[in-house]
Amino acid sequence: PPRRLLPARRELPAMALKSLLILCHLGLVASLAPGDCAFVGIYGDQDDFALVLMEDADGEVLSLTEEYPTNDHFKVRKSVMAKTHVSDAKRGAVLKKADFEADSASFVAPTALTVFTGSQEAPTPLCSINLEAKQGSVNRKLSEEVSVVMGSVLR
Repeated sequence: PPRRLLPARRELPAMALKSLLILCHLGLVASLAPGDCAFVGIYGDQDDFALVLMEDADGEVLSLTEEYPTNDHFKVRKSVMAKTHVSDAKRGAVLKKADFEADSASFVAPTALTVFTGSQEAPTPLCSINLEAKQGSVNRKLSEEVSVVMGSVLR
């Protein structure tokens, strides 16, 4: 029988996965994407928060803003960057206000918080929390957040 020059069909997915792993290892694939962090605590008395990383930061610079992404519009007017140690944070790390270059006057009684990568002009939101959500509207707001994040992922 003649020799095949192309791999068999069932080998293609395995080859694609291996290629993706090599790209990730070389740092050619972005490590953080929308949904790769989640706010898990808000402490009103101290204007503090806790968020958990779902993936390693892998050297990426995180920023925090009081802006909230709506539909496919996300404009950042003011933000603070994470401290340098955050770029080495591993999956499962819990970050707080102290992990960002925020002073005591920053983020006092915020109405929303969003962690993003990129610049203020071209931000990529990773996770957000709307602190103005009315009781009973949480499910609607959550579905809006999911559609905003998923819209960002699908682009």
